[in-house]
Amino acid sequence: MTSKDKSNIMILFLFILFFLLIPSILLGQGGQNGQNRQKNSKPFKTISISVNYLQNSNRNMFHRYWKPANGFDLLAGSEFYFGQIELGAQISFIRAQNSQQPDYKSIYMYLGWGLEQKLISKLFLYSGFQLGHYYMNFDENNININLKSESEFGFGLKSGLKYFFGNNLFVTVSGRYQIIYTRHRIELSFVSIGLGRSFDTPNWLEEFLN
Repeated sequence: MTSKDKSNIMILFLFILFFLLIPSILLGQGGQNGQNRQKNSKPFKTISISVNYLQNSNRNMFHRYWKPANGFDLLAGSEFYFGQIELGAQISFIRAQNSQQPDYKSIYMYLGWGLEQKLISKLFLYSGFQLGHYYMNFDENNININLKSESEFGFGLKSGLKYFFGNNLFVTVSGRYQIIYTRHRIELSFVSIGLGRSFDTPNWLEEFLN
């Protein structure tokens, strides 16, 4: 099985998981649990902030030239009118396979939306998508200044688990898939683990956002 086949399978899996969440959440709106969910899902009622470590897990044409990279993701999320909205920045340091290609730093700024479903007790399932801007800065002084940096549109899918413990603290484990629309598309899959905290939105900020 080729890397492209594996990537296509992962995309299909994430889409299936994402759309399986929709009916379960809609059905969950009925009854007492549904009323509690509606009451607690007021837009921007709470904010969650997390730091996530990412490990690139797939291999394709991109990895002939650059090594699989680790990265960090800084993420803020909140309830929206339907589902969850998030704003994040993913930072990676990409190393070349040989001296013919330069190393580069990447920053992926994105806006995301998704659905969160309670499984058991303090365990939640989350699936969503992201739209963003992928910026690359190449570490090579001999590069033409017009080619020193590049930025392209990016699209991503994410699905994972969130577990709450302690005083509104939580851990996350997720799988991510991203497409960067360069001339030759960059397709990256990640395994991610993170730590975060959820807290009530300050009144002044909640009023501003609403």
